[in-house]
Amino acid sequence: MIDFLAQGGVYKIVFNFPSLDQAEWCRLMQMPEQSYLKARRAIEYSLSNVRDLPQGIAISVNGVTETQPARVNAIKEHFSKFGNVQVRSEFSNSRAGAIENELVQRTSQRCWTS
Repeated sequence: MIDFLAQGGVYKIVFNFPSLDQAEWCRLMQMPEQSYLKARRAIEYSLSNVRDLPQGIAISVNGVTETQPARVNAIKEHFSKFGNVQVRSEFSNSRAGAIENELVQRTSQRCWTS
């Protein structure tokens, strides 16, 4: 899939990956271990095999907490072994309300009305 996308005009791939630690990732994402493994393998595969993206591959480390700087460093150290990667700290949203914990930044409690 990634090879197909790279040949079709995709300029950049950004992965949301909040922690290299599996237990912390699962807690922050509220997803099972299998999802962590799939996401990690997809990033590793992409960095090892996709080379033709004009703006490259980035990892967005979501969740502004006291552990975010350490999480950014661990992710950068690990994934840099597979290829050139941009790693950045980012705010998060609720993924359409699917996540409710410190990963999510509460920017507004206002609801849209017509």
